Amino acid sequence: MRLAAPRHFSEAEYEYLAGLADSVGLSVPNPDGLADRDELDAWIWVARARQSITHLRRLKPRADDVVVAVDRRTGGDRHGVVTSLGATGRLNFKGGRGGHTWPQFVTEILRPGETEYAEKCRLAREEVAARITRPHLVSQGDLKRLAPWKVEAPPGLAALEALTDALNAATEERPMQVVVEKHPALLANMTSGHHGTWVIPQVRFSDHYVADFLVASDTSAGLRGVCCTDR
Repeated sequence: MRLAAPRHFSEAEYEYLAGLADSVGLSVPNPDGLADRDELDAWIWVARARQSITHLRRLKPRADDVVVAVDRRTGGDRHGVVTSLGATGRLNFKGGRGGHTWPQFVTEILRPGETEYAEKCRLAREEVAARITRPHLVSQGDLKRLAPWKVEAPPGLAALEALTDALNAATEERPMQVVVEKHPALLANMTSGHHGTWVIPQVRFSDHYVADFLVASDTSAGLRGVCCTDR
């Protein structure tokens, strides 16, 4: 029976935990008191939960409130109409496709009937519409056609061992391609998305270009893909 080896953490990772814990008044063990990265990660989740609780108490969000939050990609404002509160403290937005924010990033909250509520609602609807109308977003019909190649779970030990055997024994590329075709989850981590990941073999883009694999994920920003080929 093989047990996973402890995962060690770096000084920078502990500094992040220490800073986060200090910001929420949480006492954490010193580096020597943490067994491995898994324990450090657990403390990070505890600190994050306390951070979310603090800001949720400040905001007291309810369904149909409009929040203004920091867009971490652009540094500007983003707007969302709250539909629900997730188990982890995440604020989920109307419009689907993974729209959400964390309470610590909210800079303003407006209740129905308050001044500027209608205007902020309009901005939230426009932002949702801008995401939905982007041509690279996929439709339900697209998702049905992609269904045969959807990866439902991360690679298991059998897949990892099969790839190891192929790497050790193969004298050419094809045996490794066969392993990946049988175990597509091996490539799924090349891209990430909350709405699904697909690994499609032998994708033809033209008469002269065939990708060994196309790895795609459906995110709130649209369909993102990575081509894998040696040609």
